[in-house]
Amino acid sequence: MGAPKLVNISGIAGMTAGTAVLGKMKNLEEIAVHPVLSKLFPIHDEILRAVAQSIRENGYDKAQPVVLWRGENCVVDGYTRFEAAREAGEKAIAVYEKDFETLDDAKLYAFKRQSQRRNLTQAEIFAAATEINLKGLYERDGTGRATELLAKELGISRGTIEHARTVERRASPEDIEAIKQNEKTINQVYKTVKQENPQEEIPEPYDGEIVFPVFETPPEVQPQPGKEAAANGNKAKRLITADTGAVFDTVIVNVLKVLAEYANWTGCCQILQSRLVENNEAILNKLPGDAAETIRGLLEE
Repeated sequence: MGAPKLVNISGIAGMTAGTAVLGKMKNLEEIAVHPVLSKLFPIHDEILRAVAQSIRENGYDKAQPVVLWRGENCVVDGYTRFEAAREAGEKAIAVYEKDFETLDDAKLYAFKRQSQRRNLTQAEIFAAATEINLKGLYERDGTGRATELLAKELGISRGTIEHARTVERRASPEDIEAIKQNEKTINQVYKTVKQENPQEEIPEPYDGEIVFPVFETPPEVQPQPGKEAAANGNKAKRLITADTGAVFDTVIVNVLKVLAEYANWTGCCQILQSRLVENNEAILNKLPGDAAETIRGLLEE
């Protein structure tokens, strides 16, 4: 388990900081267990027993509400308290209902709440980095820096998120399982991946500013007066197309592949909607199928 943190719980659940947080009571039988959210964090037996005993002796503390997904009526944060209340024989518990647009929003909220209570374990950081869809984060933030946003939300470095995603793609199943069991750190496995591929450049996520190459007009075809200028201008265009067109397409495709791999879909669309690309479909046909379909769908909206 990660080291505990001293935090002010007022306002963490989404209420105003500095005010008393008292949840409304809701029957346990009306609350659902989500098949994904309930598995994000392990429930430790010793903690479960201690919380259950406290509830038996003192009743359920309304200042510690379980957070529910409004509409779905399932627990997002507070599964240990929820299970402890059931074990203690309680009929109802204090809850706070919160809206979430997507499952990824609910996941992020649950991870953020845990990070405010204690340091996340390596397994939990790995799960957050690899299971939360960064496309949703990017679209909400609007800056294109989804990795940076996720790292800030969880209180960890951007590099840790990037290393975790590299490990997911490149590490052996055994090493990934070791991280999930908290037997190895993300950084240890990342170093192993780098050592096993010393000659290979492992790309890191890029979601910042896109800089395009600039192709200059060949010096031998500088503009001239009159008809000669027009003829030389056409010659320059043909030279540029012949000499750099294929190279430029390759650059665009490679940029799009990197952006797509890290769900920077708006960046992909901006490139294809610019005048830099003459034939979107020809470029899209060179991308992986899932990425191409996602970009096509966004361009059609």
